[in-house]
Amino acid sequence: MDAIGCTRLSDQSQTNGYGADVQARDIRQFAEAHGLEIGEIIDEVRSGATDLADRDVLQDYYARAKSTPGQPFIFPRVDRLGRLAELIIGIARQLIRYKAVVWVVGFDKPLDPKAPDWLMFQFKAMVAEQDYLGILQRTMSGRIAKAEANGWPSGRPPWGYRLTRDERGKALLPEPHPEHAPAVRRLFELRAELGSDGAGRIMRQEGWPPPSSTTTWTRDAVRRITNNFGYTGNWTFGAITIQIPPIVTVEMYEAVQRNNRERFIHRGPRAEHLLSGVAYCAACGAAMSRTATSTKRLPAGTQHRWYYRCWRVRSDRQKCTQGPYYLQTDLEAMVWATFVSTATDPAKLRALLTEVKQVEPSAAFVAQQSELDAAVARAWEPYTRGVPGVTFEMAQAASAPYVAQKNRLLQQQPVVLPVINVEAVASKLAELLHQPMTTEGQRNWLKTLHVKAYVSKSGITQLTMDLPKV
Repeated sequence: MDAIGCTRLSDQSQTNGYGADVQARDIRQFAEAHGLEIGEIIDEVRSGATDLADRDVLQDYYARAKSTPGQPFIFPRVDRLGRLAELIIGIARQLIRYKAVVWVVGFDKPLDPKAPDWLMFQFKAMVAEQDYLGILQRTMSGRIAKAEANGWPSGRPPWGYRLTRDERGKALLPEPHPEHAPAVRRLFELRAELGSDGAGRIMRQEGWPPPSSTTTWTRDAVRRITNNFGYTGNWTFGAITIQIPPIVTVEMYEAVQRNNRERFIHRGPRAEHLLSGVAYCAACGAAMSRTATSTKRLPAGTQHRWYYRCWRVRSDRQKCTQGPYYLQTDLEAMVWATFVSTATDPAKLRALLTEVKQVEPSAAFVAQQSELDAAVARAWEPYTRGVPGVTFEMAQAASAPYVAQKNRLLQQQPVVLPVINVEAVASKLAELLHQPMTTEGQRNWLKTLHVKAYVSKSGITQLTMDLPKV
């Protein structure tokens, strides 16, 4: 069966050093020395620290391994699988679990978690991670040093600026963009007198270029720019201030912030109503939210009428088909009465309990748990033996996949619920709940017992709660 060569670059600009052509050369030489035929070489352009689910090429490897048992894969180096020890080891184990044959240049045999070479593979994975972390540290140190010298550390400059370069192509400080900077100044002028919506509307009417080709002058776009002190020429990188040519004055920025304060009216914290986090839609499972009728529809001097409804009724993306509005006083009284009726009735409380039979751990479970414990011990062995260069963090990273797998294994075991005396619970709750109580007291009870009531057109279809232990 032809083998698949697997190269990886962090980005397209990585052409010097260990580029894709050099990696492919190493793969071909290794294949020839071990009697393997190369069917194709796949180039991945993705950071080795990226989550596995976001690496499309890696997901293709998994699909090929699952569809073709025994499929050989050849990686030119351990750090080409990934850049974090947990990811590197996890990728190799997953391919092997799919019955793939995983080769890495420098190892004379395919990877096998039960073989002696697996310990060396884990060690090289830890070294790859330490090397990666060193690169990140050196890169950040370089950026900090550049910022301290009032240079631009890295990345695209903010909208309204453009990056200048010297004759060698080295990035210098940003300068105001000839087309975008006037738009920023005009936006600040408008926001000093108008709100975000009004300023954005005039910007659109006057035809100013938007901050992105995919967006227009929305409220969020206006706020992102006008609330950014950096446009006064004082950009920060961490705790370092970088001086660049300003687009607006500090006085103009302060005028915008003053307008924000004058326009904002603080109405205090939102009042929490009785069924906050308690009432749910029986049709779609979404939370019920509170809304009020407009005073325009009511006689003069009449107060709002408050209702509950499923919040997805007004949603454009996830529309709910259950559309009735429930008068607040009626629904709150119905939920509280149902809760009291359920909490004080032993038969109804017993129906809320889920019976879980106690199951003795199987022999397979015990064997798998012992195997994972041994794997964790092997991962820590180099550190405990004092192998030079092996740090605590490296050993911890090597053992992390096995620890995570053991946790998942333990979570699969049945849980035995505690025995609850429902008669005693119902009697005690009846004594407490039938006493005079304020709305705040009722809300505390519903919260303490994590009550959830599912509401439909016909009433409350289901009520759940956490039973106290007595």
